[in-house]
Amino acid sequence: MYIGKPTFQAVYVDEGPNIDGNLNDEVWYRAMPAGDLLKTFPEDNSSGTQATEFRILYDKENLYIGIWCFQDNPTDITANAGNLADTGNDDHALVILDTFRDQRNAYAFIVTPNSLKADLLLGDQGRMQNMDWDTIWDAKVVFIIGDGVRKL
Repeated sequence: MYIGKPTFQAVYVDEGPNIDGNLNDEVWYRAMPAGDLLKTFPEDNSSGTQATEFRILYDKENLYIGIWCFQDNPTDITANAGNLADTGNDDHALVILDTFRDQRNAYAFIVTPNSLKADLLLGDQGRMQNMDWDTIWDAKVVFIIGDGVRKL
């Protein structure tokens, strides 16, 4: 578990990775992995039972976040939703970007194991959630034997 605020380094690349769900592009390995993340369900701020790590890249126009979600038993992955209304009950990766650096307002991006994606604006420290906001972004998920992997 992190003590204080975690820090990591996003890495500039001339050309970003393919957004195909595979995190085996050489470009991902230019960034150091960050991990030891905390979960919010069923218990807030508790350590996960499975390892998760992420890497962040950027180029002149895009931000890339690769998330490795390791799972010993793929049958433990919850991936039932076929529509956005039901995604909250599935496993998911949630990325919140506090680009205002005010710890009150942010952009949130969610992707499920079925590659369903949702985005929303957060305000008032998360108490206001604008699901009508819709931006342009892509996400793909791939499962590799023994490991559930998500790529944003």
